[in-house]
Amino acid sequence: MADEIKPETTPEEPVDAPEPVEPAEQAEEAEEGAKDEPSQIDYRAELALEKARSEKLQREIADRDFKLREARRKQEEEGEIPEDAPLTEGRLKDILATERQATQKEVQSVQIRDIAGKLASTPEEAALIVEIHKNRQFPESLSLQEQLEEAHAIANRKKFASRNSELARALRSKDTALHDTASTYRDVPAAAEPKIAQADVQAMKEAGMSWDGKQRLYSKKLPSGKFLYFDPKTKKRFTR
Repeated sequence: MADEIKPETTPEEPVDAPEPVEPAEQAEEAEEGAKDEPSQIDYRAELALEKARSEKLQREIADRDFKLREARRKQEEEGEIPEDAPLTEGRLKDILATERQATQKEVQSVQIRDIAGKLASTPEEAALIVEIHKNRQFPESLSLQEQLEEAHAIANRKKFASRNSELARALRSKDTALHDTASTYRDVPAAAEPKIAQADVQAMKEAGMSWDGKQRLYSKKLPSGKFLYFDPKTKKRFTR
């Protein structure tokens, strides 16, 4: 039996794996997409933006603290300040307030997620509210509910701004329509001269009377200042 001839096979070409997308690039893409339709918020995209802002802020804080420590170390080496020099009162208050709020947010994490879930309409919106709350400092006089309500307002600021703009446009359109309606009501359209016998028309003209389309009467100003009117429907003359 003849040897079976097997078709030649070519090695499969390796498929390139998709390149990882950096958080900053995700944030930029999300920001571009969010501009298209402000009344419909992409909460996932907004969450990516918020996380990117948080990461940037943390890097800036870490870099600032590193520079402060380096400057302090150099001052200590040169004997300009003692090693155990106390922090300024203002700086100490800032540090304590930041740490206190961070600790409270950790302890209250379950309650925070519960309140955010009640304020939000979707899980993605709730996640964005939690992230915004985590990255913001709030006055200590505000309750946790009030803090999350502010975070909710921040998360939906574009939607609220769009709705306010639409409402303002609707009110302006309503005012314009009412104004136009009132103007139309006041401005009675002038009527065309009625079709009457040519002899009557000639008599009106010879008497010096002319057609008043708004009043729908023939009129003539008299020497006394009054007007003489003729009603073509009733065939009556009168002055006023």
